[in-house]
Amino acid sequence: MNTFSSDLKESILEEIVRFRLVDSNVAGWTNYRLLQLLLGEGYLTLNDIKGQVHNVLILIGIQQYKQILNGKYPDHVSSCGAFGYAVTHDKVMSGFAKTIKFDPGETIEDYKKLAIGLVERVTTQLLTQPKDKTKFALLIKAGNEECFDSH
Repeated sequence: MNTFSSDLKESILEEIVRFRLVDSNVAGWTNYRLLQLLLGEGYLTLNDIKGQVHNVLILIGIQQYKQILNGKYPDHVSSCGAFGYAVTHDKVMSGFAKTIKFDPGETIEDYKKLAIGLVERVTTQLLTQPKDKTKFALLIKAGNEECFDSH
């Protein structure tokens, strides 16, 4: 296995495995190719990538929590899955979740369910060659494909 210094490895992962609510197709295609190269050459492992995906999902989930604090309801967060992921990992105030006004029939448990397998789904998409590189898009709004009908 080839190695980088831990600082360089962390910087590379932060740069490649980053999620914005808006990203370009070119960046997604380039990131896919870089991940494949670094995995193939042994500079990164699958666990390295999953660890960074976890970190980014937590950050996005905290952003969703801040949207709620700013007066938006959970059914209007940008990523239902990331919000549920942050709640599941106790990265947002668990007691606060009880005060959220969900839509009728929704509970915090619904959001937590969206977090199940999210790291694996995002990692798989990061490592899957797109059929058309001009239409390549990551799960920037990770979990949004599974948000509730009110979206």
